[in-house]
Amino acid sequence: MDKTSINTIVTIVGIIVTSLFGVIGVFLSELLMWAKLAICLAILLVVVILIIWILQRRKKQLIKDCLDNKDFREYWLDRTEGKPYVAIEYQKTSPAEYDEPNQPNEKVERYSLTEAFVEDFFSQKHRGSTYAAILGDSGSGKTTALVNLLIDYINHYGTVSLPYHIRLFNMGNKDVWNEIEKFFNEKDKGKYILLLDALDENEEAQEKQATNGIKDYKKKVLEERTKGVARVVVTCRPQFFRDEKSEPDEIDRTKGVIRKWERYYVSPFSKAQVGSYLTQKFGVPDGDPRHEKARKIVFGCPLVFCRPLILSWIDELVDLIPDSEKLSVKEVYKQIIAAWILRESDGNEEKAVALYAFSYGLAVFMYIHGINKVNEEQYRQFQTESKMGNEDYMFRERSLLTRGTDGGYKFSHKSFYEYFLAQLFFQQPDAIDSVQGLDFAVRIFDELYEEYQTAGKHPEEDDARVAMALRNLGYKLEVVNHLKEAEKESQKALALYRELAGGNKDFDSYVAMVLNDLAVLHYKTNQHDEAEAEYAEALGIYRDLAEKNPEAFLPYVAGTLNNLANLHGDIQHYQEAEKEYAEAL
Repeated sequence: MDKTSINTIVTIVGIIVTSLFGVIGVFLSELLMWAKLAICLAILLVVVILIIWILQRRKKQLIKDCLDNKDFREYWLDRTEGKPYVAIEYQKTSPAEYDEPNQPNEKVERYSLTEAFVEDFFSQKHRGSTYAAILGDSGSGKTTALVNLLIDYINHYGTVSLPYHIRLFNMGNKDVWNEIEKFFNEKDKGKYILLLDALDENEEAQEKQATNGIKDYKKKVLEERTKGVARVVVTCRPQFFRDEKSEPDEIDRTKGVIRKWERYYVSPFSKAQVGSYLTQKFGVPDGDPRHEKARKIVFGCPLVFCRPLILSWIDELVDLIPDSEKLSVKEVYKQIIAAWILRESDGNEEKAVALYAFSYGLAVFMYIHGINKVNEEQYRQFQTESKMGNEDYMFRERSLLTRGTDGGYKFSHKSFYEYFLAQLFFQQPDAIDSVQGLDFAVRIFDELYEEYQTAGKHPEEDDARVAMALRNLGYKLEVVNHLKEAEKESQKALALYRELAGGNKDFDSYVAMVLNDLAVLHYKTNQHDEAEAEYAEALGIYRDLAEKNPEAFLPYVAGTLNNLANLHGDIQHYQEAEKEYAEAL
């Protein structure tokens, strides 16, 4: 290879190397630029994450500042610690219009309380009312609703863009107004939302309510002391007001037709909400015995577990209710009523005993007088007759009662009323006057009898009382045409009377009496063979008794002969009917 060729090759190699270094330089330059960009993006991402973290921390801190106190800490922790949470809904009509709060679930429209308040009432765009009342019975979720409205409001707007500052106060605290006045000065009032929980537990309001002055309290105290505040939300039990017209729901005529107060009734939980709560608490049903038992209890007593407070007791109830193939509804109600009454009595057992006696006595009074509600006059009559209930708080504030839209007071759940009546029917057979519309009472009565049976041998006088209760219940069920249920109760009474008569012939007449009841029932249902046999057996017993005491039992012989003759006439056994009519005469 000559020198020229070598120079050419060297030149080419030099050009290639130079080009390569140039390309590498450009690549490294681009790489450095992208690296710088990546670093900038990473820094930006860290800053964004830090800002989000700071804002979230500020939101959590603000929520903690509002709720980390003796009044609301438990509710706040329930929400933050991941315990079951079901959003509260509201409706425009009072659940107290119905026998059971969840009765209208499929008929009444329900709305999101969060949407109504967080997105509308609490926003600066809202025009109209300044005040809102959230009304609900004991355990309906009013305090939970306020706590979660506060949390949802702060989470929705964030701490930077909150339309108004917000604070929650317990109206049951003696110095609540001092707490509120210390919280902000006069010129800052328009920057705040006040959430005032449990108006019915405020002593000053209670004093006014006792003298029919609750409207004055609302106007001269509540509205006057919160004048200028951006929004005010109050929770209260509806029975704290005399009637629906007394509840906060007013038009402010001084500002045209602007509604001064808005009214929201807390909705009972729907079946879907109850199911959601159980799933959150226990997980998806997977054969877990505790979960299965909880569902058995809840869906076996659907009338009461629509109430959030009662649903929240499910853990305790799972422990307290005995394990058995058949659910004891009586035992579930016994535990629920005891827990509710103790809660209403602030844990004071002496007060709880008095409140239970009051509740039972009022149920009996209502049944005897044929009423399903009591007005003021009837309540005073009950006080006079029973010498109970002299504390008005038992009537209006701390009790198992609620107020209907017409001002009459009734049990929060009709099934509570019927639970007490079942006790009455079982203990005092002569008290059974009518069981029309009292199917739940009959169900509890049957469980009381089953419990009585399994308890072992009883004194004769107890068996006699229970047998009479069964007989009376069967007779009353037959009168209102509940024939299957009537036959069941009468058969139980007959079995018990036969057992008693085996050791004491004084009970023979009771055996005949129940046989006659069953014969009438079977005659009604065209079971003529059974009716004929029962009339014949009753007639035989009455004949034997009439031989020893004709004055007392000959009328029963004649009555049974007449009944048997009517039966034989209907089935065209005319000869027997003629003989029986003749003998009866």
